[in-house]
Amino acid sequence: MMIFDILTIFPHILDSYISESIIGREIKKKNIKIRLHDIRAYSKERHKKVDATPYGGGAGMVMTPQPLFDCIKAVKRKNPKAKVIYMSPLGKVLITGGELPAMVVIDAVTRLAPGALGNKESAAEESFTEALGGKKEYPHYTKPREFKKIKVPPVLLTGDHAKIKAWRMKHLK
Repeated sequence: MMIFDILTIFPHILDSYISESIIGREIKKKNIKIRLHDIRAYSKERHKKVDATPYGGGAGMVMTPQPLFDCIKAVKRKNPKAKVIYMSPLGKVLITGGELPAMVVIDAVTRLAPGALGNKESAAEESFTEALGGKKEYPHYTKPREFKKIKVPPVLLTGDHAKIKAWRMKHLK
């Protein structure tokens, strides 16, 4: 079982996402577990503050290290070998806050769990996988055969797996 510990000052902001889609299904199957930790609970400040104004002035607030450090320490006590992935504004910019990028990482990892997508081959040919040479997926088509004058390429209707694979590889982005 994969266990994800999410440290956040907004633990309930993720509830609906966690309970839905692939993540929710994998939780029900007991393949993954997500534990939410409220960083505020570790604050030693009287009013459970977790941020303060920046030294040197400027707009906004900066998270104080003590509650975050203590929260990480508490989680690591439960599992000393757990990897820590810190969503920081110093890395690649994804979106505000760390909660949503954390969910993106969890979703991406969960999709790779055996059986998470229903068919073990589903994750093998997704965008950026080795099977596709690190490229984006080929176009996908489904019923109906024609929609708004866009037709399914005839090769996809042949049943010739070699030709279909060649067509797909030719149309990688």
